[in-house]
Order: sequence, then C-alpha cells, then structure tokens
Amino acid sequence: MQKDHTSQSDSTLIRGFVAGDPSAMKSLYARYRTEVYSWLLRTTGDKNEAEDLYHDAWLKIIEGASKFDGGNFRAWLWRITRNLAINRARKMKPVLTLDAPLEDGTPMVETVGGGMQTAPGALQAKEELALIRKAIASLPVREREVVL
Repeated sequence: MQKDHTSQSDSTLIRGFVAGDPSAMKSLYARYRTEVYSWLLRTTGDKNEAEDLYHDAWLKIIEGASKFDGGNFRAWLWRITRNLAINRARKMKPVLTLDAPLEDGTPMVETVGGGMQTAPGALQAKEELALIRKAIASLPVREREVVL
C-alpha cells in the first residue's frame, strides 16, 4: 500500500526514497508529471520524444538521489530535464514542418512568399523556406530552443 505523501516536501520525499521508501519517488514522479512532461512535449513537438526525455530525467534523478544535497529539488529536476532536452536537440538536426496545414487547411509553405502558386512563386517559396531553415539551424541552441 502506497503512503500518502501529498503534504511532504520534495526534500523529505527524496530522503525517504534514499532511505528505502520507493513510494516516495512515485509521489515525486506523479507530482511533477504534468508540468515537466507538458514542457517537454511543447519543446520537442513529439510525444515519443517527450516521453523518452521525461523517463531519462527520472532515471538521472533516481541514480543521483543519494547525492542530492537537500537543496531545491524542483530546480534540480528542471536543470536535468532541460539539459537532456538541449543535448538531444544538439544531436538532432532541426526539422521544420512548414508543410503542416494551417487552421484553414492550407499548407504553411504555400503562405511563404505571399502564397503564390505560379512556378516562379513556388521557386521563390522554396528558396525562402531554405533560407528560413538555414537561419534557424544557425541559431545558438538557446535561441533555437525558443524559436522551435
């Protein structure tokens, strides 16, 4: 039977986990699930990627629990999560999905260059799209994180 840890602080829970109470870690995991997973989902844009990063963060928390110094657990969790997301983004080339449909169903790429449908307009749109992708790829990781 799992204990009720709702009124316990994060530091108390992490110490409880280190002392041998696995339900303390389950409580921390549940406490931050929505907040951290939602951020990862917005950051990555991919459900599987967000899930993987979320679990990787908690593996690092579990592995490092005995070394936790009693500081701000939330800040520690966020630092680990954010660093994992940045490291994964560095390893991956940016993928832009400008062909995704807008609210009216028009592919976003058709709106580049004023939505011209002529052959020269399509060529211009492709060139502009390439410039946009190149510009985003050249941004430092922190700025790219904001744009994406």
